[in-house]
Amino acid sequence: GQESGGARRCTPCPKGTYCPPHTNLPYPCPVGEYNPETNKDKCLQCPPGLLSDPTRTQCMLCPMMMVPHEVGGYCVLKDCKYTMPVNNSMMTWDLSKLGLIHVQSRGETKEMNSIYHISFCSAIRDAPKAAQEEDPATLCGNRDHPSFACASVEGAPPVGLGSIPALEYQFAPKGRGDLTISYTGGDICKGTRSYTTKVSFICQPPKDKKEIVEFDPTRDAKVSVVDECDYHIEIKSALACPLCSNASYTWSLGECKGNKMQTKTWVLKEDAICYGGVMKVDEEVACTMVVNVAIGFNVFTGAVLLILGVFAVLILCVGYLVHTNRAMYQQYSQARTNECMSEELDDVPCAADDVSIPDPDEPAAAITP
Repeated sequence: GQESGGARRCTPCPKGTYCPPHTNLPYPCPVGEYNPETNKDKCLQCPPGLLSDPTRTQCMLCPMMMVPHEVGGYCVLKDCKYTMPVNNSMMTWDLSKLGLIHVQSRGETKEMNSIYHISFCSAIRDAPKAAQEEDPATLCGNRDHPSFACASVEGAPPVGLGSIPALEYQFAPKGRGDLTISYTGGDICKGTRSYTTKVSFICQPPKDKKEIVEFDPTRDAKVSVVDECDYHIEIKSALACPLCSNASYTWSLGECKGNKMQTKTWVLKEDAICYGGVMKVDEEVACTMVVNVAIGFNVFTGAVLLILGVFAVLILCVGYLVHTNRAMYQQYSQARTNECMSEELDDVPCAADDVSIPDPDEPAAAITP
């Protein structure tokens, strides 16, 4: 407590803090602990799977795609990987090598030089421990959201540019797209607006997919100000590519060797836009060339037999039609003959006697002039 005019006035410990015995100073609850009441000499530990909120008055779940840290009471990305469905398949980005980056933006004066700190995994875990000034969690005053963006200017307090990540895949022409992470929930910018930051990962795979790529912020990152409250950061690197999967490869077979084995060579597809991930190696497999030839021969033979079968059916159909037509003609001729013989008209000649219908099987008679 404090003494004023001879009277002792107690200063209560507010919520989210604790006052150790024999002291009147409140201390904030440590990370991972909380205190929902006042005047407590210790804080409570958050249950497993939860962490304390920024006010340290309650516990909360980690944001989507994040899990509680094994030791600290803050959230980290699970394996620092982002996975989302794209074109009926799952694509994964491994941002472990981009877990913490610093991008410097040169201004007209020294006081206008800004350093943007972007953390995609665990800022506290990845930040150098020897120099606290290099820890963006300290600079940004944000140890509860290791995935965040902030900016610092020399001689001024840091500004939080967003700490609530949201994933999105933006499609582009020719089937290519880029992963974007939009950060919201930054410090108040103007009126009721808060700072927001969008980070775009533009995949630029090397010509040699086996090349080891290192990230260079001065070369691979660019910061642009959309307006006074919105920022856009582009990261162009092979490390911004999705991981290669089994579906990214195709294969070809070599010549069959004397031991009846041949080499199966795996290569990335020409349109595959990926880096790292699954690495296919060549392998020796049993020869399949004879089998393929036999399969091809059987297919060709089957096609020929099918065509011959169709022709045979057509010939049979034509023969059946000719035979049926001849039988119908003979029946017709016999019927006309019987009809004429039954008529008793002496003055009217019978058509069957004077008019003959040529038989289609007999040659036509020559016409005499």
